[in-house]
Amino acid sequence: MAVLAYVAVLKLYARPFSHDDLILMVLAFTIGFPAEVPFRRFSTGVAGHLLGNWLKVVCGVCFFWAAKLYLRDNFRTEPAVVMYWLLTAPGILLLLHMASPRIAPLFWPLYAKRRVVVVGVTSVALRMAQLIEDREAEGQHFVGYFEDRSTERLDAPGPLPLLGRIDSVAEYVKKHAIDVIYISLPMSRGARVHGLLDSLRDTTASVCFVPDIFIHDLTQVSVTMIAGLPLVSVCDPPFVGTTARVRPRVPTLERERGSS
Repeated sequence: MAVLAYVAVLKLYARPFSHDDLILMVLAFTIGFPAEVPFRRFSTGVAGHLLGNWLKVVCGVCFFWAAKLYLRDNFRTEPAVVMYWLLTAPGILLLLHMASPRIAPLFWPLYAKRRVVVVGVTSVALRMAQLIEDREAEGQHFVGYFEDRSTERLDAPGPLPLLGRIDSVAEYVKKHAIDVIYISLPMSRGARVHGLLDSLRDTTASVCFVPDIFIHDLTQVSVTMIAGLPLVSVCDPPFVGTTARVRPRVPTLERERGSS
C-alpha cells in the first residue's frame, strides 16, 4: 500500500519515474515486508505498530538521501514528492486498517474452505477452535473435536461438537475429507500421540501439533530461540535477561539500608 501511495503522489505531482523512485519503493517494501500487523482488527496497539514500522521506512529513506548527498550524486526525485509521501502514507495505512474489520469479511468467500478437526479438548484446543470460528484463520472451517473423555468430564463452557474417540480420527478423516488436523493433547500423553500420528500417515490431511504445555503450574513462561531452535521456558527465576543486572544491586541496597 505504501508503494501504491508513492505512485499516486508521483502522478499527483506529474513527475517522471526515475531509478531513484524505484529504489525508494523497493526500500519501503523491503523494510515493511513481511507485514506482521493484523488486518482484521484495529486497536491502539495496531496503530503503534504501524507507526513504528513507518518510522523505520523514514529512517531508511533519510539514510539513502544522506548517502546520495555524501557521494555528491544528484537526487533525481523531487524532494517535495518524498516529503509528501512520508507524511501522507502513514495516514492512508491507518485509515485502511481502521476500515479493515468491514473490508475483510468481503473477501472471506474467496478463500478455499478447509475442513478442520481438533484432537483433544484442552484450554488450548478451545481457544484454537474459537479463533477459527471468529475467522482469524482464513479459509478454515471448524468441524469438531475428538476426545476419549465423556462430556461430563470436560471443562467446557457449553456443549461441544464431539465427533468420536481419538482412535477413530483416521477413519473419520478419510471418510469426510478433512483437510487439517490440530493435535492438542497434553505432553504427558506421548504414547497416545505417537499412535495417532502412525494412524494418520496414509491420509492426505495436514497434521499440526498445538502443544498443551500447561500440565502444571509454570513460572516465568517464555518462548526463546537458540540458533533458530525454538525453546519454551517453563520455569525461570525472576532475575533473568535484562533484569539480571538488577540482582547484584539488591543485596548492596539492603546492606546500605541496614547500615543506615
